[in-house]
Amino acid sequence: MEARRSVMTTVKEMAGLINAGNMHDVVEAVSIFESVYAKELAAAKPVSLGDYYSGGHEDWMVKERFIKPIKTLNRVTVKDIRKILTEAMPIPEDDLEQFIEHDGFGMLVSLWSCILERIAPNFPELSSLIYFNYIGSCGTEVPLNTAVFIFEAEDCFERRPSPSGEVLRKALKRPVLDEIRWVAVNY
Repeated sequence: MEARRSVMTTVKEMAGLINAGNMHDVVEAVSIFESVYAKELAAAKPVSLGDYYSGGHEDWMVKERFIKPIKTLNRVTVKDIRKILTEAMPIPEDDLEQFIEHDGFGMLVSLWSCILERIAPNFPELSSLIYFNYIGSCGTEVPLNTAVFIFEAEDCFERRPSPSGEVLRKALKRPVLDEIRWVAVNY
C-alpha cells in the first residue's frame, strides 16, 4: 500500500482551460506533439479499447481519438476542441483493476503536458493520469469513474499553494486547491 498526496483535476476541468484566447495554441501544441512522436504515431495499429488497456497501444488511441479529430476540424472552435479532449478519453470497462496508472496513459500525459506548456506555462508539471473505480482502494476524496490528472502535492504547495499551484487554482476556478491523500492498494 502506497499513500500519495496530490492535486487531482478531472478531464472536464482540464478541457475547461481551453478558451478563445488559447485554442490556436492548443492546435499548435497538438501539431508539435505529432511531429515529436511522428515515428510512433505512423506505426500505430488499430486496437480495441480492451487491447488498449493491456498496454502498448496508446499511440493509436492518441492518434485516432485526439490528433486526427483536431486536425480535421474545418473551423476550430473552443467547443469542438473541448469536446474532443473530453470525449476522446479512453474510459476503462467495469471489470478492470481498481485503479489504473500505467504506461498506457503515458502518451496522453505527454500530449496534455505539451498543451499545458503552450497555454499555461506556469502550471506545475503534470505527473500522471489515473482512473479510479473503487472507493475502498483510494479514499473518499478521490473522484470515481473518471480519469483524473495528477499534479504532485510538492509541486503545488509550500505550506500554502506554490506560485504554480496558485496559477492552477485560479485557472480551475477553485476557491481552495485541496491536497488529496489517497492510497493505492494492490491485491
